[in-house]
Amino acid sequence: MRISKQGAVLIGSAAILLVACGSSSSGGSNISLNSTYSAVAGTKGGKLIYSDWQKVDNLNTFASSSAAINQATDAIWSYLWEFDPQGKAVPDLVSEVPSTDNGDVKKVDDTHMDITLKLKSGLHWNDGSDITADDLKFTIDSICNPAASFGGGTLGFDHIASMNVKDKSTLVLHFGPELTMSVKDASGAPAYRCGLTAPLTTGIYSPWQSVITFQPMPKAVLGTVDPATWTTIDYFTKKPTVTSGPYMVKDFSPGAAAVVTMVPNPHYGDGRTGASFFGHSPYLDQLQYIIFGDKPAQIAGLSSGATDIGLDLIAADIPALSGIAGRQTGVDNGFISEFVTLNNGNNTKGCASTKYAQTCGTPTIFKGDKPVRQALSMAIDKAQINTKLVQGKGQLMQTICLPDWAPFCDPSLENYTPNLSKAKSLLDADGWKAGADGIRVKNGVRLATTIVTTGGNTQRVAEEDVVIASAKDIGMEITKDNCGTNCFGDFPSGGEFATDQYGISLFANNWPPDPDAMCAYIQSNVIPTADKPSGTNWGRINNPAFDKACSTEQGALDTTARVAAFKDMQKAMVDDGSMIGLYVRPDVVSYAPYAGNFKLDSTGSLGVWNIADWFKKSS
Repeated sequence: MRISKQGAVLIGSAAILLVACGSSSSGGSNISLNSTYSAVAGTKGGKLIYSDWQKVDNLNTFASSSAAINQATDAIWSYLWEFDPQGKAVPDLVSEVPSTDNGDVKKVDDTHMDITLKLKSGLHWNDGSDITADDLKFTIDSICNPAASFGGGTLGFDHIASMNVKDKSTLVLHFGPELTMSVKDASGAPAYRCGLTAPLTTGIYSPWQSVITFQPMPKAVLGTVDPATWTTIDYFTKKPTVTSGPYMVKDFSPGAAAVVTMVPNPHYGDGRTGASFFGHSPYLDQLQYIIFGDKPAQIAGLSSGATDIGLDLIAADIPALSGIAGRQTGVDNGFISEFVTLNNGNNTKGCASTKYAQTCGTPTIFKGDKPVRQALSMAIDKAQINTKLVQGKGQLMQTICLPDWAPFCDPSLENYTPNLSKAKSLLDADGWKAGADGIRVKNGVRLATTIVTTGGNTQRVAEEDVVIASAKDIGMEITKDNCGTNCFGDFPSGGEFATDQYGISLFANNWPPDPDAMCAYIQSNVIPTADKPSGTNWGRINNPAFDKACSTEQGALDTTARVAAFKDMQKAMVDDGSMIGLYVRPDVVSYAPYAGNFKLDSTGSLGVWNIADWFKKSS
């Protein structure tokens, strides 16, 4: 499962966008950013064990896009702010979440805005040194350094024209369309920042709130380390030394049976006394994260008591979970979805040495052939996936536009019924003729491709089987080429998904509350390259309609304009066929009743969003 931490709207409410920069007329907002989350005071001592099944082979929080890895690292490094289960911002390192109400977000003019980040006074890294605004600026500079391979992508950060360290605890971000004049290309000319390949018309970035929250890195430790080496250095992959989260690493054994043993950060409580959220030192004497290697083993671990909390479970697991004594099952539906991405470039399998280069590999059948993409999107029997594999608890999708993102997404455009006859007609008209074995051929090329997913997940492999059978019905051949239990975090190669080693990829995503997160997958300026490895458009989708819609909604401070742009994007997705939604997936967890303050969160903040508040009840 991939994690995506971008956006800010309120779950399950009408008119849900929180326009962080206010309306286009007034420049202000009367919507509160405050969360209603309230943790109970915990008791000191004890140990809790939480678990997943996907392998964890590193602790690189900076470069990772894997939820399994982030479920470990989010206990070790703190964010500026988190999002609660209702999608509301919860301050962590900052004293207040920036907004127009508190004056930390200001519209300067129609193309410029400023955001002020204010750290809590007295915060320390776990070695007792100060966490400062210089660390924030250093981290953003690193995010925008292509050599550093930031896993969260650079969208949003690319709108920051300059930064000003106002004082030890205050950093001002100036958003604008200007070039970053200190950055030059090989010829000495000014270069566009954060991977931009074209000039901006405006620095306004409406979904800044979730994009700009990040985990600061210690400048004192990493400031002199070549960012190109960050994916392999011990600080990120073995035992991080200077960290900011409630817990710090004692021991780490990587792999498909990974174990991360953590102990309290003695300085986590510094500067937090009296804070409304996370205003205390960690409660537990020890926190352990264990990986079981596959789903049945994880469920067996819950049953035996080897783990107190099980994350990343699915609806098909509910019958087995319900029979486990001393464990409760939690289910949340809304911000996790399963989908497939069709590679619009080359399948670079075997091209590890050239990583993202499209000079290597074989063009996929989807490259430059929209009818093929459309035909597959019309053929998949999603109802079978939902009924037989998800216990009927999912919600079918046409694109990747979530129903809970309404009013930005039009639910009627997500209604899906397979249409094999139309799919076949599209392929006929496109020149694909059935061969002797039923598989279509065009200009001597078979209509054949591969599908890649996390092979350790039997549920997802079963979904593959449905996609393969559906494709065969229209004369398309798909074969499995699965990776192990994690296709995301295999550094330094970047993983199968990020480096386009597939024809079709299938995985799930923890989406944030703002639909702008879709742009990280479809904007052409975030297609990964060797000099822009942080690019998150892994399908190499290059559609002007997507670029226009994303640019429009990102630069709009008016909800109505954003709604219109997203609906244009959604229609373009239906037509393009590169991103095929399967279903909204219920997020399922299993937990012991003595896991105090554990609270399920299916947004991009994951179920560990409030791990600082976890404690073990005495009873």
